[in-house]
Amino acid sequence: MWTPPTPTALPRGGRPTASYEVEGWTIAGRADVHAMVSSTSHCALVASGCSHFLGPAVVTVDTDTAVAVCESLVLVRRFR
Repeated sequence: MWTPPTPTALPRGGRPTASYEVEGWTIAGRADVHAMVSSTSHCALVASGCSHFLGPAVVTVDTDTAVAVCESLVLVRRFR
């Protein structure tokens, strides 16, 4: 089964520098990303042949903050 890498030290004194939002669910920082990709459900999807594609991002920058928005298509391999 696929095993995700262990996260390294957090940048900027341990504060999350990024967040990911999808369908009302937010992931903030490396620890949250690691927890998501390490989850039983995500590992099972990857092992079964799941993949995703991201469309072109639209990035808006305001001083030291940037927001990138894109479409994500998730494909799941199903066997009969």
